[in-house]
Amino acid sequence: HALPDPKRHTAAEWRRVVARMQTNMEWMNRVVGTRPTPGEPLLRIEDIEAFLAKYARKPYMRTGEPDGSPGAKAPGNSPQNRNRGT
Repeated sequence: HALPDPKRHTAAEWRRVVARMQTNMEWMNRVVGTRPTPGEPLLRIEDIEAFLAKYARKPYMRTGEPDGSPGAKAPGNSPQNRNRGT
């Protein structure tokens, strides 16, 4: 399949996705019994996880700032927005 965009998941989510993919690949190898093609690059799971973590989507913190800093508030939490429609 095509490679997914690293920003599709956070680093923590990618660890679970990679673990699931590794299990699926091990199962497929037992069922299909394919062998690596000579010269085919072999990527270590640690290298894959490091790449995905580096370029992963940043988790959204409750403060409204992607890095968790207390700057802006999350949309809809301002006093003006809380009172709308009441």
